[in-house]
Amino acid sequence: MKYDKAVIAGIAGIDNWQAFEEFVKDLYAQNDSAVDVVRSYKAQGASGRNREVDVLVTFGFKPHILSLGVECKYWSNKVNGDIIDVAAAKRDDLSLDKYAVITTVGFEAGAELYAKSKGIDLFLIRPSMDDDFGYTGRVIKVRIFMHGSRPVDIRLNATIVCEPGLEKIAADLLAAKLSDVGAPDSADDFDPELNLYRYSRIEHGNGVVTFERGEHANNLLKLLLDTWRTQDGNFWDGKPSSIRQKIIFKSPTALFFLNRTVVMINEIDFQMQYLRIESELEINRGEKYPLVLENVIANAITPLSAKHTANEIKFSMGDPTPKIAVDLSKKPDDAIGREGVAITLRLTNPMGISSEDPKARIFELVGHEEGVTWRPLHPPHP
Repeated sequence: MKYDKAVIAGIAGIDNWQAFEEFVKDLYAQNDSAVDVVRSYKAQGASGRNREVDVLVTFGFKPHILSLGVECKYWSNKVNGDIIDVAAAKRDDLSLDKYAVITTVGFEAGAELYAKSKGIDLFLIRPSMDDDFGYTGRVIKVRIFMHGSRPVDIRLNATIVCEPGLEKIAADLLAAKLSDVGAPDSADDFDPELNLYRYSRIEHGNGVVTFERGEHANNLLKLLLDTWRTQDGNFWDGKPSSIRQKIIFKSPTALFFLNRTVVMINEIDFQMQYLRIESELEINRGEKYPLVLENVIANAITPLSAKHTANEIKFSMGDPTPKIAVDLSKKPDDAIGREGVAITLRLTNPMGISSEDPKARIFELVGHEEGVTWRPLHPPHP
């Protein structure tokens, strides 16, 4: 396969052969085992001829130092056997331990076999492809299905007893406290103003009536959540459940607010709004590893990770792995394929609706003459 060097140029910002040599030099310089990396190394060989190596890398640890010469070819055409001959001659004349040829385009037919016979490594810098990342591909696709519900349209069949003119204040306060029913972090965090108490109504004559607070019965929010949680579990577990819910107080029960305000509650009505939110998440590993260094001789690939700074992109080598031909028809059952993975979550707290993900699809369960169905919720009001 022949690759277009313009693609590499767009990814790595390389636009000429000098920049390509500098790119290769920087790659090796970031290798932990590299002792020294020199570009445009010039020396006289044993033959007496002056030789120039595009990139010379010395690596290892003293006194065990090895030398690697690299021939960098930023060409439009594939590299042929002549370049392999040149590389082998430089290696032998300069007494280098290894020599490699790196290109962005590819090698002509027969070059691999010829390079093996000469002991020359062949490397190809190319864009990363799906098969480089196994069965999953460059992009991991995650489809998320969140199932849940929340109590809505909460209505109290109640009577407010308070000082004249304070009815609306008490009603608004109660409505605000029930506008967003969510589970607190712990049982100790329930709003104490929503504590429910038994009470006695005492008439003193002359129209004077007082309400005596008795034992603590529950917390209004906790009672709502407990009822919601039972119905939510029944619904998702396929047990009998209902959208409309009613809590009836058989004994006199009230809220006691400050400023001598009593809210006597007979019933609580609310509806279960069953929700399903579908969203998609894509993890593009190709953004982190846009390039690979392919060892044509050893049939291995080394991912090149990109780090963006204010002025440039720096690449560094990862760990090499064998290059494997991916046959999607033989994908193991436990492997994630190109189609991605689906994750289903069931929320154990009342579900909120967020507008943070504009691509999320929100559905609510609605009833009609033919039964129930999931209908898109537009707009997705929080």
